[in-house]
Amino acid sequence: KLSGGAMATRLIQLAPVFFYMLHHNLHESATAGYAANTREALYRLYAFQPGCVCESPEIISEAMYVDGEAVGVWARIPRPKSLPPWLPRDDFEYFVREYERAGWGGGLRWYQTFDLDWEITPQLKDLKLTQPVLFLAGEADPVIKNFGGSARAEEGMKAVCAAGYEGVFYPQKGHWIQQESPQEVNNALFNFMETHRGRVLSTP
Repeated sequence: KLSGGAMATRLIQLAPVFFYMLHHNLHESATAGYAANTREALYRLYAFQPGCVCESPEIISEAMYVDGEAVGVWARIPRPKSLPPWLPRDDFEYFVREYERAGWGGGLRWYQTFDLDWEITPQLKDLKLTQPVLFLAGEADPVIKNFGGSARAEEGMKAVCAAGYEGVFYPQKGHWIQQESPQEVNNALFNFMETHRGRVLSTP
């Protein structure tokens, strides 16, 4: 059963083509699928990077359902031959253990409450952010690329930021910039906070 709110409704219009946000709305199916494929899902989500050497994915169909089953990213993303250099094996194993311990339900719930979030926040419709905004992302992040690239992302952010917007896009970096470029990301965050220190401290 799908959540039927505004965001989910728009995603359903893409069906029957697979899209990860829509798959995450398949509640029990998504949660159970990730739980049964924790290691493989995390491996592909973290290791798949621009230019990496990969094996072909098991499923190449764009359909959401294959042989009656809604299979997730653990079988749709190409399988890299190795972890990226910025992700030590010990760190990866820690992530696996924690997801196996805690499960995926909490994280997936964010996607599954798109409709509820929309319904309980009508007061936010058409409002703009009045705080200074810093947006950091990798230029090769699949989320950025799939939604039109860095220029499109900047255009969208500027449209909703009324008090100043600063964007930094890291060349050849993917989704996990805080691990791929930790020093650069830390510098950007600290510089942003220092720039707006007075404003933050004076806010009642």
